[in-house]
Amino acid sequence: IGDAVLAIFGCPVPMPDAAAAGVRCYLEAREELRAFHAHRKETGEHCFELGAGINFGSLVAGGIGSKERFSYTVLGDEVNLAARLESLTRHYPTEVIFSESCYDRLPEDLKAQSLLIDRCTVKGRKSPTGLYTLQAMPPEHMAAYDAALNKYLAGDFLAAESAFNEIPGALAAYMRRRCGQLQVEEGKFWPGYYSWEVK
Repeated sequence: IGDAVLAIFGCPVPMPDAAAAGVRCYLEAREELRAFHAHRKETGEHCFELGAGINFGSLVAGGIGSKERFSYTVLGDEVNLAARLESLTRHYPTEVIFSESCYDRLPEDLKAQSLLIDRCTVKGRKSPTGLYTLQAMPPEHMAAYDAALNKYLAGDFLAAESAFNEIPGALAAYMRRRCGQLQVEEGKFWPGYYSWEVK
């Protein structure tokens, strides 16, 4: 798909740990890309950025096309959500974003490395989802981020802005700016999640 890759886990062959397989695939791809970047830096070449969106859900899978052009592919709302999550990595300062339904199916070792960074709706979808990322900050800062996020989700943007300001790193700085933006829009109904209109 242009400069993107669509990877499917658990289809057509069932896989009991499909969500974990998707997240571990990202981790392996990240390590391979880091090694590739190290070589390119030595030769003075440009490096690439990685953005991954991971979702878990039902879809339609099968062969589509004609005798001239035939391919196995997947379709459906959950596939679209994965694509939207990938595009959000261009906005949030993180390489990977995965959905709540994916997080819920992860083993404890991956859950322990995961962080809920926001709740939002994406373009073309009305129901919100939690946005999770992996290994976003040192463990000692994750509890503080979680507390700041709870203030933000509750609509207490001033307190959330102050709390995010105490946490180092690009992700907390991004959410601090979001809180400042939402304070400017004071009086606008806040449903407890952010609405993205970008694809």
